[in-house]
Amino acid sequence: MTPDQLITFAAVAEHRNISRAALALHLSQPAVSGQLKQLQEEFGEPLYLRDGRGIKLTPAGEQLASYAARLRDTFRQAYAYRDALRVMEQGTLRIGASTTPASYLLPYLIAQFQRQHPDVTVQTDDGNTADIIGALGSFDIALVEGHVGGDLPPDTAVHPWREDEIVAIMPRTHPLAVAGLRVVALADLSAHALVLREEGSGVRSRVWKA
Repeated sequence: MTPDQLITFAAVAEHRNISRAALALHLSQPAVSGQLKQLQEEFGEPLYLRDGRGIKLTPAGEQLASYAARLRDTFRQAYAYRDALRVMEQGTLRIGASTTPASYLLPYLIAQFQRQHPDVTVQTDDGNTADIIGALGSFDIALVEGHVGGDLPPDTAVHPWREDEIVAIMPRTHPLAVAGLRVVALADLSAHALVLREEGSGVRSRVWKA
């Protein structure tokens, strides 16, 4: 069993037709049929049955198709990553970042990136989370904290990246500090005046939701 055989099987399972799978893979139909035959011999039982002009997966074939599809997707992601690295040999990378990552993370990331890709020009823009999300169409990548919402440009992918902690700071003379409490409930904290970030800030949004 080889990766090529599994990728071929994923295409056949997707199209439910050997000829159409061959076209999608840019292979001849005999080549696809040969790989399927080798794969079935490896498993020792039928993975699909002829169904008119197409094929129908057996229960074993259905299970294998799920594994094969994941392998195919992993290969696609690896090729996409390779192509992205090739593109990044030169050109311009546009980065947007909300205030916290722009201040504490982005400078180090850019320094590391520039060492690896010295011929790429990096352009950055910062603002609060709402500002950056509103301008996503202007960036190649954006770093924000907080909820991004669902009204995003087409083909935008959101990936959790790092976790941070929001800490309340108060003077020693604050009533909660004077009380010497080891743990302060949010209800107790909300009874006092808070200095918060501006509207549109991801940190402010998180505090209000808490």
